[in-house]
Amino acid sequence: MNHLNSGSFTTIVSTMLLALAGVAVAAPTEVLPLSGMGEPGEAAVYWDFRLDAGRGAGKWNRIRVPSCWEQEGFGAYYYGAQGRGKPDSDPIIPKERGDYRTEFAAPTQWRGRQVRIVFEGAMTDTTVRINGQVAGPTHQGGFYRFHYDITPLLKYGARNLLEVSVSKESSNPSVNHAERRGDYWTFGGLYRPVWLEARPTHHIEWTAIDARADGSFYAQVHLGSEAPTGSVVRARIYDPEGNAVGRALSAPVGIHDTTAVITGKLDNPRTWSAETPHLYRVELTLIAASNEHRVSERFGFRTFEVRPRDGLYLNGRKIVLKGINRHSFAPATGRTITREQSYNDARLIKDANMNAVRMSHYPPDKHFLEAADELGLYVLDELAGWQGSYDTPTGARLIGQIVRRDVNHPSILFWDNGNEGGWNRDNDGEFDRWDPQRRPVLHPWALHSGVNTDHYEDYASTVKLSGGPDIFMPTEFLHGLYDGGIGAGLRDYWDAMGNSPTVGGGFFWVFADEGIERTDRDRRIDTMGNSAPDGMLGPNREKEGSFYAVKQIWSPVQVSELQVDRTRPSLRMMLNNRYAFTNLSQCKFTWRALKLPRPGEASSDQRLIAEGEVAGPAINPGEQGAWEIPLAPGQTGDEDVFHLTAKDPEGRELWTWSVANPGQESRERSSATDQTTLTKVGNDRGIVQSGPYELSFDTRTGRLAEIRKHGKLLPLSDGPRLVAYTRTERAFQKIAATAKLRRLDLQANPRSPDVLATAAYDGPLREVTWRRSGDSLAMSYEIAYQGEAHILGVRFELPESQVVGKRWVGNGPYRVWQNRLEGGVFGFHETSYNDPIPGETFAYPEFKGYFGNWRWVALDTATQSVTVENVGAVPYFGLYGPRGGVSPVLELPDVGWSFLHVIPAMGTKFDLPESLGPQSQPQTLSGIQRGELRFDFEARGDGDRVSNPLAR
Repeated sequence: MNHLNSGSFTTIVSTMLLALAGVAVAAPTEVLPLSGMGEPGEAAVYWDFRLDAGRGAGKWNRIRVPSCWEQEGFGAYYYGAQGRGKPDSDPIIPKERGDYRTEFAAPTQWRGRQVRIVFEGAMTDTTVRINGQVAGPTHQGGFYRFHYDITPLLKYGARNLLEVSVSKESSNPSVNHAERRGDYWTFGGLYRPVWLEARPTHHIEWTAIDARADGSFYAQVHLGSEAPTGSVVRARIYDPEGNAVGRALSAPVGIHDTTAVITGKLDNPRTWSAETPHLYRVELTLIAASNEHRVSERFGFRTFEVRPRDGLYLNGRKIVLKGINRHSFAPATGRTITREQSYNDARLIKDANMNAVRMSHYPPDKHFLEAADELGLYVLDELAGWQGSYDTPTGARLIGQIVRRDVNHPSILFWDNGNEGGWNRDNDGEFDRWDPQRRPVLHPWALHSGVNTDHYEDYASTVKLSGGPDIFMPTEFLHGLYDGGIGAGLRDYWDAMGNSPTVGGGFFWVFADEGIERTDRDRRIDTMGNSAPDGMLGPNREKEGSFYAVKQIWSPVQVSELQVDRTRPSLRMMLNNRYAFTNLSQCKFTWRALKLPRPGEASSDQRLIAEGEVAGPAINPGEQGAWEIPLAPGQTGDEDVFHLTAKDPEGRELWTWSVANPGQESRERSSATDQTTLTKVGNDRGIVQSGPYELSFDTRTGRLAEIRKHGKLLPLSDGPRLVAYTRTERAFQKIAATAKLRRLDLQANPRSPDVLATAAYDGPLREVTWRRSGDSLAMSYEIAYQGEAHILGVRFELPESQVVGKRWVGNGPYRVWQNRLEGGVFGFHETSYNDPIPGETFAYPEFKGYFGNWRWVALDTATQSVTVENVGAVPYFGLYGPRGGVSPVLELPDVGWSFLHVIPAMGTKFDLPESLGPQSQPQTLSGIQRGELRFDFEARGDGDRVSNPLAR
């Protein structure tokens, strides 16, 4: 049995005492939770539950409410697209019905009030009984708040029986086609909270506010019934600090009226935007004879306009929506989301420097909209309809439910009438019926309301559509899959879109992989093959590389031409302000001078040399200018890198740029001229001894066959050899290139006594030279390749099964693609070995792949550390073959441990890389590619030893 929480009980008792004392009471709506409410620290609430068919069916159990019943161990999992094109009777579609029951006490004090039961969301057809009597018509529609007036059905001061029957499938085919045949997981159950509300007989039912940037205030106050003669509605507005502002407002309620309209004007309000999310509150009180009812609503003063063939304007300023699509979803609980999870998602979206979010493909939890209001996000709120629409009466009813619940959120700029053809044009006008702001209605994937929202155009079409004349704002683009899309290709897309005056923005697909913990499979995460691992975050919000690429490219502060002027000394740069409302003087900039670890040093050897913080310069939104940060004497010269971090007015990090000191040497090298070199040739092997090293070469290929130091075999072998690939469709093919050995010299050159071996070839790999460099070995090479290549460089073998981790100085910690070079910060990074399977495991940052702008990299085995220094400015290093997952974007080749001049681009779920713009094209090479690498080998102590899971 559920009981009143202490807060509600206190409100009821204090209200009663004031009424008995003859004091007029402005009573708020009293709320009695019947389920968990998704609030921090609350205890789980259990009801009785019985499923009629499937897993766990046939007997009464206990179940958490709210929950998706699949996550509680009942019923069948079902991905909506599985039923697309099939009749509703198809056996693949679960037809389960769940029966719930619980008891609650209706307080005696509620007698004489109107009491309703409210469901925030139930999937899908829901029938409610109180004490055995039906509360009202079966509700159809799984994503909408609905309620029943149960006043005459209650026993006050006694226990009441609540029974709820929920059918997973609707008896209305249009509901199934709109909601349950979509490209996402579908569930069953009371998955959002349930509660009771008690109001005076004469009460405020709901309100709709239109507060404009000039301070104009308009509120429709909808009453639950006709009010007595002489009734009045009063309003008081409070600023973000809770202070009453402006004058008190009021409006009489006319005879037989059920709506009152309050208008007023506030001088110089602080306006709401995603950059300045100033929220006001209005208290509205209905005074009807001795009956008073008070409600409180949050709102923001803001004016939103779509100016045809121009752009989107908020408070008179042009804005660009940098957004993403988001499901209401968590792996452990499905569609059941807590307030904390909503706020965390909103913060993650903000942290990626996005300012907008599309609710795909249904209205979200109320607390997510509250987070968007508070933190500052522009919202597209969406009626369900995934390539299938509601019939007209059902759609009209559900539009009324979504708008009545959400109308006062300033974050909502647009209503979406379905998705990708799932709109019923006959219902477009229903939104205006309930919304006095008359927000524009979009048809995502179509041109409507002056906005072209076309999905998944390739780069060429994107350039064309960005040129106008219609406003272009794709509500889905750069569709993610595994590590593809979203960040991959964004630089070229945004260079075209972000610089166009008629682009309103864009929304990536999608925020997070929709991977569900299958309770029928030991909670293994299931993304339905490649249907749902489309996010820039993993299912548990693990950050992928695209998260940081988006964060850098979409930072509202852009830094370019960053350099250290050692004569002044100072940091100099160009700043570009891409905010719409914020002057850069409101931002902070912090800088750090760092000494990075040298090869063979630990992460603890990184040192902070100097740091500082300054306010930004006065650069207006949309403008740019040169800027200089003075440094004190002694703050330059010994550093390896300067990091410059921009922070927004709230102190949130926008991005960190770096400028490295190219003059820093890795370590001192002693001369090797006094070392003795001996050569042995025979049995297809040539052995060169120099100091502690013994190098064995294959005399047929010229490659290093094995290497020993102090007699101990080291793991590096079989190289360098050419690694070169082109790609056709989704498969990489090795470039047919002969590497015939012309000459192998294994004796020291008297004019260059440090030279140990030289190999010359007929073919693209022209020449390789090995030298002693103090206690290290150096290898230089030349590649002469003409034509297109997607991967090009040289490789060695170091068995993947032996590797336990890597350390490097360069950009990181995430891997890069040719069309996703952004998202890394230059510095020291380290990553333990991992080998994720996209869509099944979610270890980030990934160990394998391609990494750029590097100075040195060390691969660690359980017993050895092999370090390679980038002496010859080789752009990238590559590691092994990342796994592609199910039906991959690209099946990547195994490149061993390679040092590369060309790396591949990555595609999206729908497009191969060549469709994504200039950065995504294969490289056309001519001339000579040169590189020089320096190798060090060190034993690892027992305290450093860990294992590689591949070796188990």
